Amino acid sequence: MYTKYTLTVISAFLLVCGMIPLAGATADVAGDDATVSREKVAQIEETQAVKPTGEMEAKATLAARAAEVLDEVMKAPDQGIPVDLLNRAECVAVFPSTLKVSFLVGAKYGYGLVSCRQQGSDRWGAPTFFTLAGGSIGLQAGAKATDLILVVMNENGVNSVLQSRVTLGADIGVTAGPVGRDASASTDALLGAGILSYSRSEGIFAGVELDGSVLIYDAEATKQMYGEEWDVKTVLLGGKNVAPSMEVFTQALSKYAPRRVARLQSEGTPN
Repeated sequence: MYTKYTLTVISAFLLVCGMIPLAGATADVAGDDATVSREKVAQIEETQAVKPTGEMEAKATLAARAAEVLDEVMKAPDQGIPVDLLNRAECVAVFPSTLKVSFLVGAKYGYGLVSCRQQGSDRWGAPTFFTLAGGSIGLQAGAKATDLILVVMNENGVNSVLQSRVTLGADIGVTAGPVGRDASASTDALLGAGILSYSRSEGIFAGVELDGSVLIYDAEATKQMYGEEWDVKTVLLGGKNVAPSMEVFTQALSKYAPRRVARLQSEGTPN
């Protein structure tokens, strides 16, 4: 009986001793698996982050360039957008270096930012991204880059921008805006169109006709920048926080149009 008990104890001891290295090996394998898993997760996250980072940097550069265009235009002696007019603006769009190519059939393409006043306040809201495309037919030749600025002056203009896709001149009236510091010129212009348009090319800043050009909301770019699938109204008028890389644009708007001046009554005027 004693012998049998002794053999049982010895067998149990040997079994335990044998399990110790096995447990260690199992722990090592589990640890290795965990390490591999962590590495795979890190690689996946890094891969996913590469593209958005590059695109976000490009959009931050676009915002900085749009702010620079607005700053240069407003600093030009007697050649900027009238301050009184800009203070009445509901939204402002800037398309830096819009490319215009012409050879029999002219075409233009631009990519830029739009920001709107938030409802009931002076604050300029989160900018979002739009493309501007259009064309014309005629005997033309050449190519040049032009900075374009659109100033949305009334409710009709705002509503058109909120449609995600709008044809200027057809869906909403667009007029070459007045240039200079004359407030009376800006007041008269308010009654004529929902959107005033400007261009700057080779140092010359002036109003420009954009009839037929199409303004299109870039929802995918907005999602990449803000991480949310917002419709155009939500991002422009929804009181969203401005992305840090976009603040340079809203700061420029706040600098030159810090206060909201009441819109003129333009009911009954054409869109």
